[in-house]
Amino acid sequence: TSAQVEIFDNYSPCPGFIFHISETKGDEGDSKGFKVDASLIAKEDEGLIRPKEPNWALQSLNIEFKRGGKGLDPFNDKDSEDSEETSGNREKIRGQLMSYADRIFSCQHRTALYQLFVNGLEFRLLRWDRSGVIVSKARPYAGCLDDTKDLLHILYRYSQMTNEERGMDPTAVRLRKDSWGWARMEAVGVRMVRDVDERPGELRASAI
Repeated sequence: TSAQVEIFDNYSPCPGFIFHISETKGDEGDSKGFKVDASLIAKEDEGLIRPKEPNWALQSLNIEFKRGGKGLDPFNDKDSEDSEETSGNREKIRGQLMSYADRIFSCQHRTALYQLFVNGLEFRLLRWDRSGVIVSKARPYAGCLDDTKDLLHILYRYSQMTNEERGMDPTAVRLRKDSWGWARMEAVGVRMVRDVDERPGELRASAI
């Protein structure tokens, strides 16, 4: 991923977004330790990013890298000489990508999610929604200048989309820490003496 970091730092192929690496560590407090190789996070959220963590609640698009080869392409089922091991690898990677999408849907108000899968010298673009996933054909991106332009064009077009087009739910608005809504929710969350105990047990008369 070091080459990708250099490209984003020097050329900004997706204006308005930060290329964030998180391949070795899950989010703090995440019992399952989910982690994804990289993601695009809006520059306006830069101050909220926790270093080296996936930051699932902030990701706009996530990116997974594999070393290459048909055996690591989860959507290539055309190889008639598939071994049981190769087939199992593909199924495992499909599940991996699905778990990342599920994580985003559980952490954000979403109608859809775009995902970039880079397998060696090829890439696929995925679009998830509640009904399933649409997957592009595997495309080369490093063989010639035109191939590279295709990937850069996709990233740039993504940067020009609206949040709704990127899959954000337009009916939900995320509260900022400096907003009045955040302050109100913080105040409502303060425990009061007469709060009903939420733990299972006998309801005391004084709590009614």
